[in-house]
Amino acid sequence: MSGICEDTNTGVRIDYVLYPKEHLIKNGFKAAPFGVEVKHIPHRANGFTHKNTRLFWQAISYMRSRFSLPNKQGFKLKYVLVFTNLSFHDELALLDKGKFNSRMSAICLANHANIGVLNIVGDINNYKGWSVAFGGSEYFKKRIYRDNVVLRKRANADNLINKKRVGNF
Repeated sequence: MSGICEDTNTGVRIDYVLYPKEHLIKNGFKAAPFGVEVKHIPHRANGFTHKNTRLFWQAISYMRSRFSLPNKQGFKLKYVLVFTNLSFHDELALLDKGKFNSRMSAICLANHANIGVLNIVGDINNYKGWSVAFGGSEYFKKRIYRDNVVLRKRANADNLINKKRVGNF
């Protein structure tokens, strides 16, 4: 979806703008549009830090942008999630200590701009659900336990997505 960065009046293009389904909203997921940016981050190549930091800056620029649908008033995103190959535990485990620390630092910094991560629990052979997290704090999760599906928002999780942080806080 296309939008306009309000700081520079330049065009931006985010991969997805989503709105939660009713069953998620009934379980506490905030009823507001949010963005998802999808990228592959090389875990063994030299380009890791460059791609990782650019991904988070790209997501931050979407938080500073206004999007619109045809014949609708423009809107801002509540938050933006990044989804990468590192959203899968097995891929994240392939990072060396330096790259892992760099990734976690970027996630913690981006949290202050309402940027989170979409994580997958389990793997392709044993899918167990997903979670949305900001910094190190989980906002919402879906877990599959045997044949039961559990949708849950963390207590006080609205603080994670309602923040407006500028300067020294």
